[in-house]
Amino acid sequence: MVDISLMTKADIPFAAELSEMERWGDLEVDYHRIYGFEPEGCFIAREDERRVGMITSITYGDYAFLANLIVSRDCRGRGIGTELMKRVIYYVRSRDIENIELDGEIRAVPIYRRLGFKDKYLSLRFLRRPSEYESTTVTVNVPTVDRVVEFDHTMTGLKRGRVIRRFCEEFARDVYVVGDGGIDAYAIVRPAERGVRCIGPAVAKNAEDFESLIRAIVGRYHDHALTIGVPEVSRDAVTILLAHGFCYTQPSLRMYVGDRLDYEKHICAITAPNKG
Repeated sequence: MVDISLMTKADIPFAAELSEMERWGDLEVDYHRIYGFEPEGCFIAREDERRVGMITSITYGDYAFLANLIVSRDCRGRGIGTELMKRVIYYVRSRDIENIELDGEIRAVPIYRRLGFKDKYLSLRFLRRPSEYESTTVTVNVPTVDRVVEFDHTMTGLKRGRVIRRFCEEFARDVYVVGDGGIDAYAIVRPAERGVRCIGPAVAKNAEDFESLIRAIVGRYHDHALTIGVPEVSRDAVTILLAHGFCYTQPSLRMYVGDRLDYEKHICAITAPNKG
């Protein structure tokens, strides 16, 4: 019998091991951060006291994002993933949140559809391998964190302030901003496993500003592999990434229940597959 219980700090190494098994690139510190954002919305599945799966969630006001649904490979096909999904959806709805999204691995899409999720668009993934590139830099001063948070809310309408603020403070040397006296675009770069750097979130008023961000980031990290997730509807961002040496990799599927929230006009990169 499967038992679903709240994740604890003691479960975080297990969560990181599952992520490593799937080669998702997340570090153990990422799961400490995820757990810290929503400790009552992260769950572990057990069979006979053995941990066999997990799922996480994060809430942004009246909107929630589900992520990290992983079941141990030798336990798949038993409905454990479905039970984890039901438990996390119950948690979200207990907070009077009806609008829920996720980035579904293609193989898991049938589970999500059975639970009422609808297709929204492909959530694209891009990779840039290390290469020669002309170095350039654009950085933000830490005192502008409040303005970055305000800009993000103005451009997206989402209440992501606690996540954006945490990222700006934790990765202060890797916050990139375009703007002459104001903010016209920003992006944050974070470390992942094996020396990879992840770009996201990235929000820009227009394509030219996003390209300035990418030029600066690639200039600094041209000798590292770079990854980025982009909503399929952000066509200009896709074109810019391809022009700067990024290659298309395996996508996931952005799905939703509740109202379809169309907030992507200025989103050039998702925050992360586990945060939306």
